[in-house]
Amino acid sequence: LRVEVMNPQASEPAMRPPPQPRSLDATWRPTPAVAYLRFSAFWGDPETMTALREFLEDNAEAKVLIIDLRTNRGGGWAEIDLLASELFAEPTDLLVMEVRRAVYDMDGGPFQEGPTLQNVERSDASVRLLHQALPAAAPRWLDTRLYLLTSPTTASAAEHFALAMQRTGR
Repeated sequence: LRVEVMNPQASEPAMRPPPQPRSLDATWRPTPAVAYLRFSAFWGDPETMTALREFLEDNAEAKVLIIDLRTNRGGGWAEIDLLASELFAEPTDLLVMEVRRAVYDMDGGPFQEGPTLQNVERSDASVRLLHQALPAAAPRWLDTRLYLLTSPTTASAAEHFALAMQRTGR
């Protein structure tokens, strides 16, 4: 659930604070077989994306990947799409989302269509979007056991990611 306060006279949402830089809080290798990532958000900032790519490449031999989302307050798709590209061998449907048409038409928000997010149905009331995992050329984490840590403060895109991994059996 995302709530925004709008000025009744304005057509634009209330001003949002700028995204926080670097949403990848911690990486760790507690043992040679276990790799750990902790995200506070999914902002998709260049520094985080570079660090995530390096981590996935440098730790591809790990047998277990723990992704800590307990304090993740959400964000966008960049980190989710990168992680999913390393976890699936074939294009895989993750989730179908339904967004109110008025919200989608405002600016699309985080729901911009692209390679992994496709508009599959549109009505006067809503837009239905399919989020897919598109595999990397040579996915490195296909056989890795995946554990996601969540809590009551896990929100928005982090909940989406957790549900997608649960739904797909990852």
